[in-house]
Amino acid sequence: AYRFTTVGGCMNRRDEAGVPRNPLLKIGFNPDRPLWSNKIILVDEGHHLTRPISRFQEQLTTLRDMVFAATGSVLAVFTGTIVDSHMGEAEELLRIVKGMQAVLRGGGYDGFMSTHHSRPETHFARTVPAGIIDGRLSQADVLACLRQVELRDGGLERYLIKERVKQLPRHKLANFANVCVHFGSLNRPKILNALWKRRWEYCPKL
Repeated sequence: AYRFTTVGGCMNRRDEAGVPRNPLLKIGFNPDRPLWSNKIILVDEGHHLTRPISRFQEQLTTLRDMVFAATGSVLAVFTGTIVDSHMGEAEELLRIVKGMQAVLRGGGYDGFMSTHHSRPETHFARTVPAGIIDGRLSQADVLACLRQVELRDGGLERYLIKERVKQLPRHKLANFANVCVHFGSLNRPKILNALWKRRWEYCPKL
C-alpha cells in the first residue's frame, strides 16, 4: 500500500536506462507502454482522482494521468463520495477507470462495474448477475463467479511447507500464492524472468 504522494511522485522515477526504480513497477514493465500498464491497481478514496485536494493536487493529477493512460491493467476504485456536486463527476471517474484506449474507441460502459447508493440508469452500467454489486448473491451465484486454480510445482511446494512445516492457519493459507516470492526480490532480473516464464507456477492466483 502506498500513499497518494508516493504513487503520484517518487514512485514514478526511472533510472538512466528508462527502467522504473520501484520494484513493484518492474512487474510486467514494457518500455513501449505507459508505466502503469500490466498492473492490478486498487485505489481507495478514489474521488480524489477527479476532485484532488489542493495540498496534493500535483501528485493526484499525475496519478490520474498515469492510470488513465495505462493499458492491460485492472483498476478498482473505491469511494463513498463518487458524486459531490453533480452527476458529471461520476461519469468522469468512470472515464478514468475505462482508460484512454477504451475512451478513444467509444462505446458505453459494458464490462465496467460500479456501485453507489443512488444509481441512475443513465449514468451507471447494468450488472450481471443482478445484485452482484450489492452482495445479494445466492450460493449458486457465488460458485458461478469462482474459478478454481490448481497449485503445482514450486507453488505447491511452498504451500505444503507453509501448511505442514510452518503450520499456518487455514485463513492465512487462503490468501497464499498471489506471488510466491517476496516483493523485495522483484528487482532481480533472474526472479522477474522466472516469474514471467513460469507465471502459472509462481503466480497461480493471478
